[in-house]
Amino acid sequence: MSTYTLPAITDDEGHSVTISYSLPSFITSSGSVLNFSPTAISLLTTTTSFGVSLIDSFGATKSYTMKITVPNRPPYFSDGSTSLGSVSVRLNSLFNFPIPAYTDPDLEIPVVSFS
Repeated sequence: MSTYTLPAITDDEGHSVTISYSLPSFITSSGSVLNFSPTAISLLTTTTSFGVSLIDSFGATKSYTMKITVPNRPPYFSDGSTSLGSVSVRLNSLFNFPIPAYTDPDLEIPVVSFS
């Protein structure tokens, strides 16, 4: 579990402050600490925003938006190959071209296409 602690929260007038969250399903909160599920984050391939509101005991509110961005990393050949090389073939003949094993670090299913 990964965590993030909000910066210190103060109210200039000394009022007590309540934190309100609008969180995605892979984040839970305990006071000012946010807990992130690493498995769920690893499946995230875009930017996700969520809200954090600070509300003092007299109802004054300040809202913030937090963003989590997880880049979509490209799949790669498991053996470290950086190219597939070339093959010479005869016209109108069948041939086999073995593709090395591949993997996706974000656990997505890669689509293999030829051009």
